Parts: sequence; structure tokens; C-alpha cells
Amino acid sequence: MSAGRPLSFDPERTLEAAMQCFWSAGYAETSMSDLLDATGLSKSSLYLAFQSKRGLFERCLARYQQQGITKLRKTLDQGNGPLDGIGAVLRSVADTVGTSEAFRGCLLMNSANDFARQDNLAARQVAEYIDERIAVFATAVRTGQFRGEIRDDRDPCELAAYLVTTMGGLRTMAKGGFSRAALGTTIDIALEALAPELPQRSGAARSTAP
Repeated sequence: MSAGRPLSFDPERTLEAAMQCFWSAGYAETSMSDLLDATGLSKSSLYLAFQSKRGLFERCLARYQQQGITKLRKTLDQGNGPLDGIGAVLRSVADTVGTSEAFRGCLLMNSANDFARQDNLAARQVAEYIDERIAVFATAVRTGQFRGEIRDDRDPCELAAYLVTTMGGLRTMAKGGFSRAALGTTIDIALEALAPELPQRSGAARSTAP
């Protein structure tokens, strides 16, 4: 595309349409024909703007990550403290049960599975995005530890990685048709794992001799 030549389409709408396409079918199963139908672009226009299917996918994945990080930070900040915010994030996955979003899972985690063995470059990009999500959770965990809401005997990044893994598992459960109640039980256990240990009460667990 020559310098200064105006685009004949809306890049944001195009990326959103393509992202939804990749999210629904996955990278490998999404054909160029699917993308052209979804975006309304001609093949030449798509290649001119994004160079390739892979180039378009990378832009879509970056868009998905940006939207996810923005939503994650917003949900964490809306809670009455870090632990409450983390609970709200986990419960937001349970809220998708029975929706099209649940059946599609997480584009990031889906891509991690798709590229794990066949594309090292894409796998590294996905890993970097996952690390970014861990970093956001780690900030919330540190704040929670400082306030005494979250156990402080584990490294914040370790607990954050646990939360990202838990979210991935919850999305898989939602995709597999598990009920909201089933996800709720898993969420309760995850939050209990973050809570500080209560001090032993005097006389508790005292052995009794016959």
C-alpha cells in the first residue's frame, strides 16, 4: 500500500470479524474463504493489509490479548479488595456457561494447544501473552498479601500462574458443558487455596489418651 493511501475498509471492524472467525474454528480450520466472507474483503485487499493469513492471525491474537488484559484489570479493580477481585474474575468464566463464548473457550489457550508442537514462533508469542496475564494477577496477589487477604508464604508469581491455570481449566470445563455449580465449587476451592492460614486455636487438634 503506498504511503498516504487511505484504507478502503475499517481495520478495527476487520480485525474483530477475523478474530471471531479464528476464535470459533481455530487457526488451522479457518480458511481464507472463511476470512474473506467474514471480513468482506477481497483476497488482494486482505493480503495488501495483512500480508498473509498468519499475519492476520497474529494481529487478531494481539487484539484478543489487549481486550483480555483490559477486561482482567477492570474486573480486578472493581472488587472490594484483591481477593474479591480475583473471585470476580474466576466467576466471570462461570457466567459464560451455556453461551457461545463458553463453547469457543479461550482463543489464547486454544492457540497454545494448536501451536505447541508445530510452530515454535507462534508458541513463544502465546507464552509471552500468558506471561503478561500472570504479571497482572501477580500485581493483585502482591497487594492482597500486603493487606493480609492472601497467603504470603508463596511467591506472588507462583500464585498468579496458578490462577491463570485455574482460569484455563474453568474455561475447559465450561466448554465441556459442566454446570455453573460445578465451576462454582472449583472457584471456591481456588479462593480457599489463596486465603491465609488461620492460626491454630488453643486446644485444637489435641490428642486424647484413652
